[in-house]
Amino acid sequence: MHQKFLAGEEGSERASLSGERLQNASLANANLKEVHVRGADLERANLQKANLEGADLRKVNLCGADLRGANLSGADLWGALLLCAHLDGANLTGARLKGADLGIAAIDQVFIEGAIMPDGKVFDSDLHNLWELIE
Repeated sequence: MHQKFLAGEEGSERASLSGERLQNASLANANLKEVHVRGADLERANLQKANLEGADLRKVNLCGADLRGANLSGADLWGALLLCAHLDGANLTGARLKGADLGIAAIDQVFIEGAIMPDGKVFDSDLHNLWELIE
């Protein structure tokens, strides 16, 4: 149904994983574009190369999650927990990270153009080591 929603087909509906407990879930390469995941528990989930473009990830627990190479462009990560998450090579272009807890996440070479960072700053750079920007 979600794929039909993305295609704009009549009678379809957006997928919702809001509030779900998905610890250790294997969602690598999944197309979760524009999915509502608000408040879900995705601790240690494998989301490598997943498409989370425009997803509602507010207050999601992503502690220890593997988001390497994931597309999080335009995603709303307000209040998300990203402690010890792996974000190497992730696309955070236009993502909302204000209020997110990045803790000691593994972050290197992420795309962050237009991202709204925890301190409220908006970055217009293409590729950076995120730690240099939030320290």
